[in-house]
Amino acid sequence: MNREEAMKKALYGTTALCAAGMLGAPGAAAESIELGLGGFMNSFVVVGDGDLDSEDDNTGSIGFWRDGEVHFNGSYRHDSGITFGAHVELEVFSDTGDGTIDQIDENYIFLSGDFGRVVVGSENSAAYLMHYTAPETAIAINSGWVSTFMPAVADWGDAGEARTLYTTYLDYGNDENQITYFTPRIEGFQLGISYAPSVTDSQGEEARGGQPADHDTDFHNGVGFGANYQGDLSGVGVAASFGYVRKQSPDRYDSLGAEDYQGINFGLNMSYAGFTFGGSYANIFGGEFSVGEDENGDEALTGSAEGQSFHIGVAYDSGPWRVGGGYLWGESEDSTQNSDDDTSHYATGGVSYTLAPGIQAQTSIVYGRTADEGGAEREGIVGAAGLRFSF
Repeated sequence: MNREEAMKKALYGTTALCAAGMLGAPGAAAESIELGLGGFMNSFVVVGDGDLDSEDDNTGSIGFWRDGEVHFNGSYRHDSGITFGAHVELEVFSDTGDGTIDQIDENYIFLSGDFGRVVVGSENSAAYLMHYTAPETAIAINSGWVSTFMPAVADWGDAGEARTLYTTYLDYGNDENQITYFTPRIEGFQLGISYAPSVTDSQGEEARGGQPADHDTDFHNGVGFGANYQGDLSGVGVAASFGYVRKQSPDRYDSLGAEDYQGINFGLNMSYAGFTFGGSYANIFGGEFSVGEDENGDEALTGSAEGQSFHIGVAYDSGPWRVGGGYLWGESEDSTQNSDDDTSHYATGGVSYTLAPGIQAQTSIVYGRTADEGGAEREGIVGAAGLRFSF
């Protein structure tokens, strides 16, 4: 799934049915439950070229792209001051392109109050949600989303959003069933910590969960820690973040020399007089994620997620206008049998104009160059223009 991180970080919510059930008084609670409907819809025309370095590539030069979600929200504030709720996201398009169905995205319940916020369910970890990076204008490049406009040279697959080839946002899985606690924000500082006992494909968005991880074959005990700061220093707006993620590798990988998946990231955003400048860095320093056979046919580690990335960008806002640009670089080890790395370079410039609340006209130019460890390359430039509608 392609994500728009800034939008996702801002949209917290809940469902009514869960709120009423948790409080144990459906008749009385229903009168006070606040219901909400939200989401977004994007539609772009894309023109350009991103040829592979092969003579048989015949990619077309124009296409239409769209994406959207509907968010169902509900919440109930109890007399104790605690707010109960839940949030469910419905994908507008269910076909992921590989024959699988991905109809429901994040879905979770939460409790919030003076003590902070507790989230239980399918959602990103605190390290992911609390990350800051450079401002984006129109087409975001610090996301796997950019690969839908400028495809990579190779199929970097499901690891795309977790690896450093596309992003500085790190997580130990994809919307795992987990529990997260966020502290209240005090003097601009906030902390968050997440825990997922199982980190497997069957424990994510569409799964009911409850099935313990098989420690012999599954990644497990995912932990995510996030910390950030929001404040004003001598008239300069500052937002800074630190994140750490870890998950234990399957026990049977120990004899193969596997390391637990670990990563850290940093982010900084500064704004003054309409200008916003920012950057972020990520490093995955432990993370063999696949096992195959060596040249002798024996079981061996064949894939690694180790790598690093950075993203920088600037934007200027004036009334309904935003103009900006940015650059993302990433590398990832991928195969343990090859000393070279997969690499990616993405750059963009864009303009956005707010037509009405929640409606933006946007245009971007995106340049991309990706190379796999085998030496194959893909390079190109595309232009995209369209509308973004959020509600």
